[in-house]
Amino acid sequence: MNFEPEKNISIWRRIRSEFAEGVQKLKNNPEYFWAVVSGYGFMGSNILVQVLLVPIYLAALGKYQFGVLMILLAFINYAALGIGWMSGGLTRMLGECAATKRFDDFFKIYSLSKWIYVGYALIVGLLMVGVVQLFGDRFFDGYEKIDRETVVWSVVFAAAYVAVFYDFAVDQTALTALKRQTAGNLFQILRLSLVAAAVVFWLYNGGGLKAVLISFLIGALAARAAVWLHWKFKGPRLKWSLPSRGELPFLKRLTGPMGMGYLLFGCFNLTLAADTILIGWLGGAEMAAEFVLVWKIAEVVILIIDRIPSHLQPYIIHTDVNRDKERLNRLSQKFWKGILAVSLAAALAYALMGSWIVGVWVGPENRPDNPAAYLLAAGAIFWLGCSRLPISFAYSTVKLKALNQVSGIELAAKLAIILILFPRAGYLAPLIAINAVHTVWAFRAYYKLIKI
Repeated sequence: MNFEPEKNISIWRRIRSEFAEGVQKLKNNPEYFWAVVSGYGFMGSNILVQVLLVPIYLAALGKYQFGVLMILLAFINYAALGIGWMSGGLTRMLGECAATKRFDDFFKIYSLSKWIYVGYALIVGLLMVGVVQLFGDRFFDGYEKIDRETVVWSVVFAAAYVAVFYDFAVDQTALTALKRQTAGNLFQILRLSLVAAAVVFWLYNGGGLKAVLISFLIGALAARAAVWLHWKFKGPRLKWSLPSRGELPFLKRLTGPMGMGYLLFGCFNLTLAADTILIGWLGGAEMAAEFVLVWKIAEVVILIIDRIPSHLQPYIIHTDVNRDKERLNRLSQKFWKGILAVSLAAALAYALMGSWIVGVWVGPENRPDNPAAYLLAAGAIFWLGCSRLPISFAYSTVKLKALNQVSGIELAAKLAIILILFPRAGYLAPLIAINAVHTVWAFRAYYKLIKI
C-alpha cells in the first residue's frame, strides 16, 4: 500500500471543510438545528436510562432478574410491530396535511389515530398477561429463580405503561408533522428523566422488578400531561372525538397499499431488532443478559446515528409532497457521506475500546470476556448505522416495495444464520449474522434505495 501524505492531508481538509459547511447550514435553519440539538438531548436521556442504569439494575436485581427485565422491555418494543401500519402512514399523512395547510383533515387523522393506538395498546396489554401465563415457564426457567407473582405484577404495570405511551406516541408524531420536534424531544427528555429518578430512588430503597416498571409508567404519564398542556396553551387544540364517516377515507388509505407496506416493514424491522427475545427463547434469561451487556452500548450508538436521518423525515416528506426531486437527491448524497463517516468512526471506536467501556459500565466481574463479541458488535454498528439513511428516505417517500424487499431478504437470511449457528456460537449468532448478511449483500442493496 502506498502512503501519500499530501493526499491524506487533502482528504482530511475536505472532511473538515464539509463538516464546517454542514454546521453552518444547521445554524441557518434554526428549526432543524434545535430539533437536532434537542434530539441529541433526548438521546442523552435515553443513554441514561438504557445504559447508565444497567449497573444499578444488576446490583439491585441480580443478573437473572436483569435478564427478565430485558426480555420484558424487548417484548414491549417488539409488540409495536402490530401498529407499524399506522405509525408510518400516520407520519406521512399528518406531514402532508401540515405541508398543505389542511388542518381540518389533520384533526380527523389525529383523533382516528388515538382510538386505534390506544385500542391496540389495550390488546397488547392483555396479550402480555396471556403470554406470561402460557409461556412464563419457558422464558423464566420454571420460576425457579423468580416468583410468579413478581412477574405477573411487573407485566401488569408494563401493560399500563404501553397504553399511556402509545397515547403519547400519537402526539409525538403530530408534533413531528408540525415541525415541532424540539417540543417533542423535550417531552421525551422529561419522561426519561423521571424514569431514571424513580428507578434510582426505588431500587436504592429496596424496590424490585415491579418498581422499575412503575417508574416507566410514571414517566409516560408525566410526558402525556406535558403534551396536553402544550396543545392547550400553544395550539392547535387537538383532542379526541367520536369516530365519524368523515374519517373513513383516511382509514381506507391507512389500511390500503400504503398502510400494508408500512405494516410489512414494521414487522421486518422489529423482528430484525428482536435479538434479545430470540436469545432469551433459545438460551434463557442469563444468556439474554450476556448478549445485552455486549450489545447495549452498540445499540445505543446506532440509535444516536439514527437521529440524523430521523430528524430529516418531515423535511423529506415536505420536499417529496412538493415534488422537488433534485433537492431530495442532493440531500441523500450529502447526508450519505456523513452517515458513512460517522458509522465507520463509531465502529472503530467500539472495536478498540468496547471491552474496556463495558468493564467501566458494569464492572469487570459482569463484563463478558469474549474479544470476538466486541469486534462483531463493532461491525454491526457500521453496517446498521449506514442503513439508517436509506431506510429513512425510502420510508418517508413511500418507496415501500423496494424497502420491504431488502428488509425481508435481510431478515430471512439473518434468522437462517442464527438458527444454524446458535448451538455453537450462542449469543454471538445474531452478531455474526448481521455482519455476514450486510457484507455479502445488504449494504449495497440499502445504498440503492437512496438512488430510487
